[in-house]
Amino acid sequence: MTDRYEGKPFLRLVDAYVLDLIGALDPATAQGMAALEPRLRGTFSAPEDASWQEIVRGQLQLDDPQVHSIREAWSRQLLEDDGFGKPHDPVAWAYAVSDQMTS
Repeated sequence: MTDRYEGKPFLRLVDAYVLDLIGALDPATAQGMAALEPRLRGTFSAPEDASWQEIVRGQLQLDDPQVHSIREAWSRQLLEDDGFGKPHDPVAWAYAVSDQMTS
């Protein structure tokens, strides 16, 4: 199996961003992302007080309605999963959304 992030370092940030948006980012990754903020600010010429989420959102050029739409889509997915008696898989869902946003 190939590494999902091979040759696509920004994809890791997008995955974390989507997981954070839907409340499914694990604490260790959240802590790691916060620790990366100074480097991300330099890499993307972001303001000194920009959070990693703001940096990723800016790079993706997402506006408030788009962010809201992602959250709503996750809510619909949860309802659909419940309707079919399927377990929720936020990581797979986030990967699919990230792939769509970065393709």
